[in-house]
Amino acid sequence: MYPSLIIENDEINLQFPNGTTSTLIPEFAEKHEKLKKEKQHACDQCDYRTDRPVNMRIHVKTHTGEKPYVCHICDYRTIHSSALTKHIRTHTGEKPHACGFCEYRASDPSTLRRHIMYHTGEKPFSCEFCDYRTSNQGSLRSHIRGHTGEKPLVCHVCDYSTGNASHFRSHLRNHTGEQSLACTLCNFRTDVSSKLRRHMKTHTGENPFACNMCNFKTKRRDSLSKHLRTHEINVPLVPLPPEVKLEPGPYTEL
Repeated sequence: MYPSLIIENDEINLQFPNGTTSTLIPEFAEKHEKLKKEKQHACDQCDYRTDRPVNMRIHVKTHTGEKPYVCHICDYRTIHSSALTKHIRTHTGEKPHACGFCEYRASDPSTLRRHIMYHTGEKPFSCEFCDYRTSNQGSLRSHIRGHTGEKPLVCHVCDYSTGNASHFRSHLRNHTGEQSLACTLCNFRTDVSSKLRRHMKTHTGENPFACNMCNFKTKRRDSLSKHLRTHEINVPLVPLPPEVKLEPGPYTEL
């Protein structure tokens, strides 16, 4: 469930469902209470809250397993009509939504908005407990569970549980062998979201990792680390022959 506030002796504490507490500074406490008031509809099975009844009805289906929207081409089922529309476009190849910064195209508006945030650097979703910000609402939910300690996502094959949705999906693929993350511009597929993000940069031309000693730029952090080593002076020490004598000086004295 959602964490609650406890005020004792002018100290404001946040109590988590697992019994742990954390002291809040006043502005975070006020923000926490404001968010609770704005999102009055609370799920009784997890920490999800919303200000819209229709969102709650959709969310409850994630617990009941109900998936009323069915693909007529394959056996895909979902709780969202919009998700079905997006899925059907994986069959038709339709990508009507185009990025204004690069050649990327998306099958739905929400995917395009998330993509554009990589260009703009916009991070509209912020944690109420710390200064973490992100462009992805799902990432924020997973992050908040790091504060609460909740792990509502449980594997049906083994005893693995987590509060991070992307970690959970990645874990399930260990059982199925599925590579469900696909590039929208070519036939590249992977089961790791970070690999897909890195691959997408091969299409956008983005090189975010830059050397501070020259104009070298790269898409990969490990490539930058390798490049930086080329600037290091690594001359092997070779013993001098005995007939060579060095006069003491600033470069020979320790």
